[in-house]
Amino acid sequence: MERAIQSIQGGSFSAALAMLHVPVKYNQMVAETLHKQDCLACVVLNDSDDDSFFYEGIIAKPCSELVMLSKDGVTIANTETHELLRVDDEDVNGIEHAQVLDLSDDGERWEGDVKDGKPFGWGVLYDSEGEKKYEGFRMGEMNVCYGKSYYSDIQKVEYEGMIYRGKRWGRGVQYDRNGRVIREGEWFCGAYDRKVKVQITEEHQSFHSLVTELVVSKGCCNEERWKALDLSFVTNLERLEVGDECFAHVEDIRMVGLKHLQKVKIGEKCACSDKTRRKVNPNSRFIVNDCAALTELDIGARSFSDYVVCSIQNVPSLETIRIGSVEDRSYSFMFSSLELKSGALSVESCVDLPKLATVEIGKFAFYQCVSVLFESCFLCDV
Repeated sequence: MERAIQSIQGGSFSAALAMLHVPVKYNQMVAETLHKQDCLACVVLNDSDDDSFFYEGIIAKPCSELVMLSKDGVTIANTETHELLRVDDEDVNGIEHAQVLDLSDDGERWEGDVKDGKPFGWGVLYDSEGEKKYEGFRMGEMNVCYGKSYYSDIQKVEYEGMIYRGKRWGRGVQYDRNGRVIREGEWFCGAYDRKVKVQITEEHQSFHSLVTELVVSKGCCNEERWKALDLSFVTNLERLEVGDECFAHVEDIRMVGLKHLQKVKIGEKCACSDKTRRKVNPNSRFIVNDCAALTELDIGARSFSDYVVCSIQNVPSLETIRIGSVEDRSYSFMFSSLELKSGALSVESCVDLPKLATVEIGKFAFYQCVSVLFESCFLCDV
């Protein structure tokens, strides 16, 4: 267990989706958890039948706590003390410890925490032969949060790590029958070879935190429930491509702390709800910050036309910025201020953006701009 726990605690997690319109019961607590530093998240943003979003997955906090998120609520467990700290609104004080519970006439049994005559917390599951089958957190008939599964016939660990509703989900290690590591890393929805490229369509608008390439099809995500988009929780993201006419009602887009992000391409007429009148949105912001590997930022004409802030900070690898079209009227960021901030890479170099070769601002982009700031965060002595 120590190896897997150390792997979890060694992860890192930046900001997440707090700005999204996610009307779930525990949204405020979830948002606060996702915003904490030094957490490892393996979560998916799902859309539900009532035209809302909900988080699903598991987050590992540095204090040995695991937070399991679902549409119905939140479960919090401590892997060091083997305690269930919270299960939705249930009273965890009613858990009975060190109990023996017969589960079947064949001899299957549970030894550990029990509530209302069912497994509820940490314990050991034995098969009909009396061999250890599983050790960890369990609620009813479902393994949750964290545990170890065994090769029952030889009593060696087969898997150890994070678990979401019976599925391997998050950081975990799989072993062969000789105790050698087969796979070690992040699991998602029971699978290790997860799909790292996700395409959002009208029919499928879910994506998870392990995505490396996110593609949004033309004309998608224009429902009013899409109020904001914070991709900072997708820590492995390398490429973002958004088609034309997407995110009509989104008024806050953020990409912060994405150290693997290399290319961002956003099509025409995105994040622009009013296509007939040019109207300022005082709450609108486009923010790219602390993305060290970003080389290209390409934004199409008429996108973000009513935004008031365009802030690009600490992107030392940036080579190209294109906003709108120089050949046609763009109207991108019509009312926006423009902030381009960066710092020199080292004391030896006073060049903030040493690779920046192309800056293209289209016609009528930033047309009513009242503030432009190009700022160096580090000035070296010459």
